[in-house]
Amino acid sequence: MRLLNFGHPGPYLLAGGHVRALDAEVPNLPLGMSGFGQEVSPHQEFAFPPGSSLLFVTDGVTESRNPEGVFFDPVRGLEGMSCASAKAAVNSLLTRVDAWTGGVSTDDRAVLAVAH
Repeated sequence: MRLLNFGHPGPYLLAGGHVRALDAEVPNLPLGMSGFGQEVSPHQEFAFPPGSSLLFVTDGVTESRNPEGVFFDPVRGLEGMSCASAKAAVNSLLTRVDAWTGGVSTDDRAVLAVAH
């Protein structure tokens, strides 16, 4: 898999019950802001093994807070999660975020899952 980041949180790789954040070493400016002079950083390559899933999320997921005000950490919050299908990965993620927040959300959340 090749990764370029233009302003959103990096994806999360779910493989064998483990989660890894795939963060760009050098993130780019958000799309549409390239006129500010930053060169586009080169892509990075990561393994995407069969049986694994990639979860792409917006900050509405990573900035979801529990009643004490602590942000949801996808790496910790998704540990042990099954990735039987992309649909199951999205549903499991949203269920875990809702459990973290007590079902209260103040931000929009977008999630994309790709299963291999």
